[in-house]
Amino acid sequence: PFNYKEFSESLDKHGKSAYKYQLIGPYSFYKMNLINGFSFEESLNLLTEYFSTLLKFLAQKHQVLFILDEPFLPEASSLQIQSIIDLVNQLESISQVSSGIHCCGKIKPGQFKYFSNHLLNIDMSLYDIGELTEYNFKFPGTSVQLEREIINSICKSSEYISPSCGLALNNVKEINQYFNHLESLSKFS
Repeated sequence: PFNYKEFSESLDKHGKSAYKYQLIGPYSFYKMNLINGFSFEESLNLLTEYFSTLLKFLAQKHQVLFILDEPFLPEASSLQIQSIIDLVNQLESISQVSSGIHCCGKIKPGQFKYFSNHLLNIDMSLYDIGELTEYNFKFPGTSVQLEREIINSICKSSEYISPSCGLALNNVKEINQYFNHLESLSKFS
């Protein structure tokens, strides 16, 4: 994913003008590189510089929805979460690219408040309706609409569904249970 010039050329070759680009976020990068001695601040600075360059380049020719992949986000401190949100704001300001955060881990109740004005994509299968109501989770319509527009632009002839991380299951029974749970949650939204 770091060879963005080749990625951009491939999009041009296939006539694609819009896409979703998802890369590891600073907190998860930090967690995965603890053994190498990276601090969160070093990870944040490194990725901020890289992502800024990447998005400026990609936004010149394409409509982009950029997502930070943060599976370890539930372990982050409030200061680290705020730093990630500041990064999202900075990237949007610099590149005019819509950006957000994806977390396939179960976000703690007190963490939802940090994302009230930002695109947060979560694995809905991890929550029940009561939790989503209790946490006052809101579905960000404008961000969802933008993602749908990008995906419709990419897949002109068919509906595109981006499955939750929960679909990486072992057997058909688990997958059916997963879909049944998501179907019950659909009544909430």
